[in-house]
Amino acid sequence: MIEHLVVGGCSFTADGIGGMPPSLNNPHGGCTFIETATVPKTWPGFLSQQLQVISLVNLAAASHGNMATANNIISVLTRFKYDPTKTMVLFNITDAGRLDLMCDWSHPAVSTHCTWPYDVLSFKYLDQTRDIAKSTKKTMGINQVEICSVNALWGLFGFLEANDYNFKFLTMRDYTCYYLPEHPMSRLLNQYQQHWIKLDSGRGLVEYVEQHDLAIMEGDFHPTVAGHRMIAGEVLKCL
Repeated sequence: MIEHLVVGGCSFTADGIGGMPPSLNNPHGGCTFIETATVPKTWPGFLSQQLQVISLVNLAAASHGNMATANNIISVLTRFKYDPTKTMVLFNITDAGRLDLMCDWSHPAVSTHCTWPYDVLSFKYLDQTRDIAKSTKKTMGINQVEICSVNALWGLFGFLEANDYNFKFLTMRDYTCYYLPEHPMSRLLNQYQQHWIKLDSGRGLVEYVEQHDLAIMEGDFHPTVAGHRMIAGEVLKCL
């Protein structure tokens, strides 16, 4: 039985923290979308209602990437000692070219997309549009950024497997078409096919939104709230 949802990803998943993790002071944690009249805006919230979970923690951050997803999920699972037999970990993989640079909460270039409270994660990330982040990315070069991004996912998958957590993931795009077969992302996806939730009209969220005409506006492939509800239904079928 799934009691706890821990979720990560980018803007296709982000919708605030969504609840609280289990802790010594609050053993059950919480889920905002069950305990209050708050209406979900993205698929994890709808899924939490469908599963009637005890707690939901949504660590996704718009504009951020796979390094943040990996760091956030591992940190929360470790810090709050989630029971693997009662926990489902879900996340969306995003483009490998995003560089997530961890920083202190007080940094002047901190990202406003990191919505979690300090007692959940004691760190945040630099705003990727700020000069300090852009110059670091330029110095590294896109190839190294993509390698680091995929390596972070390898680390996340290894951690989840080693600790017997149930996990599934979606992809923002159909990366079998987006990246060449020899790209590190392609090798990762091939290795973890059994955990990959492939939506019915293409493997990625972008393709799903396009095929079902669910975009919030022309030229933007983020789904409407109704689209997120449909995505939650697709995810539920795969759990």
